[in-house]
Amino acid sequence: MLSNEDATSKTGAQPLFHQRIALAGRLASLTRTQAADLIQHLGGRYHPRVTLQTTMIVIGSRNLPLRADGRVSRNLRIAHDLQANGRPLEIADEQTFLTLVGLRDDSGQSRRTLGELADLVSVSRQRLRAWWKAGLITPLDTEHGIEHFDYQQVVTVKYLAELMQAGVKTARLRHSLHQLSQWMPSANLRLASLDLLAGEFVLRRDDGRLANVAGQLLMEFDEPEQASSVSFTPTVEHKPFDTLFHQGCQLEDSGDLTAARDVYELCLSIHGEEATVLFNLGNVQRELGNLHLAESHYRHAIALDPSYTQVWINLGDTLADLSHDDEAIEAWQRAIELEADCQEALFNLADALESQQRSTEAAMYWTMYLNFDDNSTWADYARNCLEGQLVRKG
Repeated sequence: MLSNEDATSKTGAQPLFHQRIALAGRLASLTRTQAADLIQHLGGRYHPRVTLQTTMIVIGSRNLPLRADGRVSRNLRIAHDLQANGRPLEIADEQTFLTLVGLRDDSGQSRRTLGELADLVSVSRQRLRAWWKAGLITPLDTEHGIEHFDYQQVVTVKYLAELMQAGVKTARLRHSLHQLSQWMPSANLRLASLDLLAGEFVLRRDDGRLANVAGQLLMEFDEPEQASSVSFTPTVEHKPFDTLFHQGCQLEDSGDLTAARDVYELCLSIHGEEATVLFNLGNVQRELGNLHLAESHYRHAIALDPSYTQVWINLGDTLADLSHDDEAIEAWQRAIELEADCQEALFNLADALESQQRSTEAAMYWTMYLNFDDNSTWADYARNCLEGQLVRKG
């Protein structure tokens, strides 16, 4: 991964001067914070969400810019709509962005052996060989009898597999991939691979019958030899609340989100409803892409503790991800009522109002935000929005 220090040392000019850049998906070479700081350092402005002022959206290569329901991400969809309506907005992939700023990606985008990729993307060698045999991934080349594969190709197949395993229909993914192929020709997405991928996973339904991820029922003797039966039955151990909650937090911090989710749910089933556990469970579900479940847990936590400011903030963020913008605005306003100096809520609320062209209201919250933060990437973004309003009024 490229560090921000490496990036700034390699780029002396300001190739992003006057650029207003948003991100979609996860970058492989930089964290979102590093990318925002780099954009600022090179003369541009980072936009947390696509607005009328955005000039470029960078599509991260760690996974496809798809939501948990298989639809194209909100930022990319808005960017495409603006572009289609004549706005000068560029849709760029991560490699194009790195080339623009004069950096080389060392995060694993180059050719890798099957074993290296298994460790890099946390997929078993057996699973990767099965994908290779099925034609889901193909070697870039063979050198001294060793095949090399494209990191991005494997990550894409893995992400599609995760979405399908979570229940997203192949028809939805096929439509979204068709959109991405049109909007991002460099993505080189193979629609035919979905049918092969759908048949790889087998799930045991509540009624005991088998079905693949596409929803097709299978006879018992149709189950593939290497198929994975997806199930989890937690062992109900009456551990103390603090022990279970701490275990969930440790798993969440380590990145084992599925296990953390299971422990938080076990904690609730044994010890009853508790706002902090529901809040953490909502955060885990959101990270897993289960936005509707996250919303439900946040609302449940608020019902137990209406003064829990951070829950209101995260509820607003989740509602915004679901394109429920008016409800998101109400949630952030509630957070500010509880804590007037809540910078995260102030920023998100002002940006949402700006996107809705509610300039007067947005200006009030931008000004409030700058009272608490006047020296950061976010502060520069707030000032830029206020200056833009003055120019339009002038």
